[in-house]
Order: sequence, then structure tokens, then C-alpha cells
Amino acid sequence: MEPSIEKDGSSRINSFLMNEKVLIVEDQFVEAHNLRLMLLQAGYGVMGIARSVVQAQDIIKRERPDFVLLDIFLKGKLTGIDLARQLGEENIAFIYLSANSSEEVLNIAKATQPYGFLVKPFRERDLLITLEIACYRHKHSMESYAVQKKEIPTDTEDLRMKTIHENERDYIITVLKKCNGKIWGAGGAAEILNIPPSTLKSKMKKLGIRKEYMG
Repeated sequence: MEPSIEKDGSSRINSFLMNEKVLIVEDQFVEAHNLRLMLLQAGYGVMGIARSVVQAQDIIKRERPDFVLLDIFLKGKLTGIDLARQLGEENIAFIYLSANSSEEVLNIAKATQPYGFLVKPFRERDLLITLEIACYRHKHSMESYAVQKKEIPTDTEDLRMKTIHENERDYIITVLKKCNGKIWGAGGAAEILNIPPSTLKSKMKKLGIRKEYMG
């Protein structure tokens, strides 16, 4: 179902988003609890509030969030950027929240590939629309990844490029099967391949083509 916006400009949370569990990483007490109220009223589940990267990491170890609202500058040595790199590795979607939107901060943030960047102070409507679109994008990117993963062979043998000799071997075997193993004479493999029967026999020996491959 496509994300939708109500006529009054507010975001209507779709049914597939109602079960989304959001982790808030914000060290400002008032801002964190305002975020929590906005999310709960909109139908999201809030799995917790972390006021530092270390606290957020502890929460994530216990329970994986579907989405993270992430302030960039937090208490402690680690920043939201540090946590974002971990979230990216674990394929957990996140949106940055920051009062600092300088070019330097934006460039560093963009490198971690967030699903959004909200500049403080922001309106509730902006938060919910950004979050809804981000959740929608992440859901469909996960579905696309799952499809691609099914289509990509995991066997290294399948991924390996065949050599010229392997291709030649496969081609000779295919011709021999069509000829029911016949090498000499009209309609034989040697005639189809346009090479002398003795040369074909030599190639078969060199390429390890045995009688069981012929029919």
C-alpha cells in the first residue's frame, strides 16, 4: 500500500507501519519524550529511549528495532554518526535529528546513507511524513534485496567464469548427445564440428570426455 497524506497535511500511518518498533536516541529529556508522544499517538511502537550510543547499543543487543530516530550529537565520546555506521552494517534504517545542518555535518551524515535528516526544531507533521516515507522505502528495499538474493547463486562454482576449454568441452558433449554418440560418417559429430574424426577423438581424450557423456 502506498504511503498517504490526509487532506489536512498530516500523515496517515498505513497498516503495515502500525507494528514498526522505533528506538529514539536523544539525550535531551524533553525532546525525547515529545518524540515518544508523537510516535505513540501516530500508531508507532516505541521500544525505548537511549541517551547515549552505548545505551542504544545495549538496547539493540536485546531487541532489534525496525527504525531508529538518531540525534547526531549525544553525551559521551561516541556520536550518532558512530552508531549510524553500526546500524548500516546491521541493515537497520535510521533518520537523523540535529540542530546542526552545516555543510560539514551534512556531508558526514550523507556518507552513512540515512533514510532522512530532520533539522531541529521540526513540526510533528514533518516528522511523521518523513518517517512514513522512510519506512515505506526501507520495506520495499528489503523486499528487493530478498528477491535479488534468491536470484544470485551462492555456489562459488556457479559464479566462476568458465575457461575456453570448459566451454569447448560442453559444446562437444552437446553435439555428441545430439548425434547419439556417433563420431564418424554423415551426421556424425566430426562432420557437424567440421573437424577430422581423429582430431575429435584427440580433443575428447584431452578434455576428458568419456563414453557416458555421449548419450
